[in-house]
Amino acid sequence: MTRHERIVDLFYFVSIVAGINFGVFLIVSLIVGGDALNGVAKDGHYYVRSHAKLTEVSREVWNYSRVHTIIVMVTGVVWAVFGVALALAELLGRRQDRYKHRSSLACTATEHDGDQPDGEQTK
Repeated sequence: MTRHERIVDLFYFVSIVAGINFGVFLIVSLIVGGDALNGVAKDGHYYVRSHAKLTEVSREVWNYSRVHTIIVMVTGVVWAVFGVALALAELLGRRQDRYKHRSSLACTATEHDGDQPDGEQTK
């Protein structure tokens, strides 16, 4: 397996993990009524928020929501950066392949001792 293939496989793995993580985040946010990063903790009460609506939850749920929201944000950024880097590597690889192809065509044309495409010899 080449280095490029390993990187592509790693990107697919990161994509799957980030997607599952985001899906779990959405489901939990819907069930508890929002997320803690948008919520508040005040006077021993903990609230998650979704669309300006506060819902009181236990301290444990609030802490879980806060940590999970941060993890979702981090994995989303990692996924995006990884995707951009992979796309740039693909573009640069294709550009290098085209350059190599053109160079090999130029070498092939010069190896024919001056043969012209229409069959005439150069003088």
